[in-house]
Amino acid sequence: MSWPSPEPTHRIDVSPRTVRSGRTTTVTYTVTRLGARGDSNARLGLVGEATTGVRLTSADRQCSNPLTGGYPSSQRQAHVLDCALVDIQPGHPSTVKVDVQVGKSCSTVVSKMGYWLPKGQDTYTGNMMQGPTLTCVP
Repeated sequence: MSWPSPEPTHRIDVSPRTVRSGRTTTVTYTVTRLGARGDSNARLGLVGEATTGVRLTSADRQCSNPLTGGYPSSQRQAHVLDCALVDIQPGHPSTVKVDVQVGKSCSTVVSKMGYWLPKGQDTYTGNMMQGPTLTCVP
């Protein structure tokens, strides 16, 4: 069984959509709230292919690379970036600049986002949406 997916209340755009091997490319993700439904918060997640050595970083304080291992580990997953976005309102999108450092091996970078919908006390009120995928060219 599955729950019906509600209509998306947000949109994710990225520019540029292509990264190159052996280079660092700064890409800009823009999250737009399309209407009054939901609230102003969202979690944007970016994931590259771990085995390629891709590194995702951002100077934005809303973003961080997640910790690996148990406490007191301070090691972070360089191929994953998690951004907790706030203050996204209709007509006022949130933008995040991300540096994508690709080694000799290409890596795609996928994006997904989770956000709340109305009736926040009910079960299954969150929604996940797939965002754009960055492609890599040698």
